[in-house]
Amino acid sequence: MLESPIKRNILIPLIAVFAFLIIAFIVSAYFFESQKKHNDVTGKIDQVSSLFRQQVEHDVSKMDALIATILRSDEIVSAFVAQDRDRLLALSSPIFKDLTDRHRITHFYFTNPGRVNFLRIHQPDRRGDRIDRFTTLEAERNRAPSSGIELGPLGTFTLRVVAPILKDGRLLGYIELGEEIEHIISGVVTHLDTQ
Repeated sequence: MLESPIKRNILIPLIAVFAFLIIAFIVSAYFFESQKKHNDVTGKIDQVSSLFRQQVEHDVSKMDALIATILRSDEIVSAFVAQDRDRLLALSSPIFKDLTDRHRITHFYFTNPGRVNFLRIHQPDRRGDRIDRFTTLEAERNRAPSSGIELGPLGTFTLRVVAPILKDGRLLGYIELGEEIEHIISGVVTHLDTQ
């Protein structure tokens, strides 16, 4: 008889307390681990976003400088103004080769003020189409360089910089450089893999 009140008064509540503590520990450990994973994922996403943005900004700055250098050539600007496609191609082709070899530039355009492509240095036989991409429209709207990542017709993402060609306040057309961004993505992935 003595055992029954001891079991009822001491052991059952003690077992209930232990069960509660075990369940509380399991639930706490689950939520702690879940929060830790959430914080890890959020941190990685922030890191990827920051690295990607930094690389894009770096490459945009590079292309801005390259465009400014190209536009310092009176011969190139004169050939474009004169609509001398053969001369413009002859002057720009060696530059494009150098830009491709040294800076991964894959696209090089000259476009007239109406946004009709005059010459693609990277595809000289393809021309005459109207350019309605966001970057070109922004350059037209603001009369200032514009940049952005756009999806090309072949499904590749290209970082583009488009700048208006201005002379004495008059719009002569646009120059555009672009690079496919696989190197940016693989650089970010490589950086994350080494951490």
